Amino acid sequence: MKQDNTFEHPRQLWLAFASGLTLALLLVLTIDLLRLQFTGTWSGFPGLSG
Repeated sequence: MKQDNTFEHPRQLWLAFASGLTLALLLVLTIDLLRLQFTGTWSGFPGLSG
């Protein structure tokens, strides 16, 4: 967004914060869905726990 070091008040950070949080949650969700697709379980690889 080319807005490095241009914020003067904390309230100006909401767009950068919201977009970063959204991208992070999408990344985690994508990784979880891929793991579910490959392993068929939410708990990881079957037989490796415990």
